[in-house]
Amino acid sequence: MNPIETAGRIQRDGMALQFAHYAAMLALARGDPMQAAATFEKRHPNSRALEMVRKTAVLPGTTADSVWGAPLSPLAPLGEAFVEYLRPMTVIGRMQGFRAMPFNVRAPRATSGTAVGWIGQGRPMIVSEMAFESMTFATSKVGGVVVLTKELALAGDPDSAQLIRQDLSAAVAQFSDQCFLDPALAEVDDASPASITFGAPLVASSGTTAAAFRADFAALCALVTSNMTAPYLVMKPTTAIALATLGDSSNLLKNISANGGDVAGIPVIVSANTPSDADSPGDDLIILIDAAEVFMNEGGIELDASENTIVEMSSLPDSPPTASTVLRSLWQSNLLALLVKRNIRWQPRRSGAVAYLTGVNYSS
Repeated sequence: MNPIETAGRIQRDGMALQFAHYAAMLALARGDPMQAAATFEKRHPNSRALEMVRKTAVLPGTTADSVWGAPLSPLAPLGEAFVEYLRPMTVIGRMQGFRAMPFNVRAPRATSGTAVGWIGQGRPMIVSEMAFESMTFATSKVGGVVVLTKELALAGDPDSAQLIRQDLSAAVAQFSDQCFLDPALAEVDDASPASITFGAPLVASSGTTAAAFRADFAALCALVTSNMTAPYLVMKPTTAIALATLGDSSNLLKNISANGGDVAGIPVIVSANTPSDADSPGDDLIILIDAAEVFMNEGGIELDASENTIVEMSSLPDSPPTASTVLRSLWQSNLLALLVKRNIRWQPRRSGAVAYLTGVNYSS
C-alpha cells in the first residue's frame, strides 16, 4: 500500500470528521456560525481545524462565490475534505473524463457537423454546413435535510461524529445520484438540470438469459454515437449480481461482480440509487454514459441548521404540500435538522452521449 496515499486518506477522513463535528455544533447553535464556532472550540480545543473555524468570512462575499467570499470561508478546507469523502459514494464521483464547464457561461454547441468525401481528379469537393445552438450552463444545487436527535449532536463520543458524517454524505449522495440518473426528471428553470438520461434514446431488454444480454448490450452500445472516450455502465448491485450468475459462455460477463468490474472493457458502476423501470414494476435500468461527452461542474458543501421548523420526513416530499402531507415538528420531537447543499450541474455535450436499457430483469 502506498504510504503517501494512505496518509492522505487518513488526513482527509480526519478533516471530514471535523466537518461532521462542526455540523453538529451548527445544529445546536440553530445555524449561528459564531455560536457554533465557540462551542466547537470548547469541545475540541486541540483540533487542527480550530483556526479554520475561528476565522470568519469578510462580508458581503458569500461562501458560494468562487472568487470573493468562498476563498475566505473558514469551512472551505473542511468542506473540501467532506466532498472528497463523499465523492466515492456517488455515481458522478466514480466517473472520470467529464468536460469541465464554469457556471453561468454561454457557449455554442454543435448540433450537426460537416461532411467530407473522396475527391476525384478535376471533380468538385463536397460542400456542407454546420449547425449550432447556444447553451447556457446555469448555476444549480442539490441538497437534502438530515434529521438527528439533540442527544446525538451533544454526544462527545467520536462515533457520533462518524454517524453524522455518514448521514450527511448518504443524504447528498442519494439525492445527487437520483437527480443525475432518473429519466423522468426534466429541467426546471432556475432550479435544476434535467437528468443525464432525460430524453436519451432507450432500448427494451429482449429477455432474461445471457444470450439476451449480449443482444441487449450490442443494441445499447449502438445508441451511443459518440467515440466512447470514457464510457461507463451504471446499474444496481442486484443487476450486476444477476449478470455475474448467468454463466455466459462467451466470457462477456466474466469480470462483472457486485462491486462493479467491467463488460467488454467498459467499467461498471453499481449504485443502489440507480432508478427502476417506471413503466415495468419490478424491472430495472442499465445506463450507458460517455463521460467525455458530458459537461460537469462540481462545487463545495454549504450547511444550515434549525430546530424550530416543521418538515416532511420523506425522501420524496410532496411538492407542493397537500392536505394528506404528514409534517413533523422538530422542536416538539427534540430533533435537529441539518440542511446540506452542494453546487453541481451536468449537461450532455450533444445527443448520443447517453442511452439506457429498460425492462432489465436477468435474475429470472
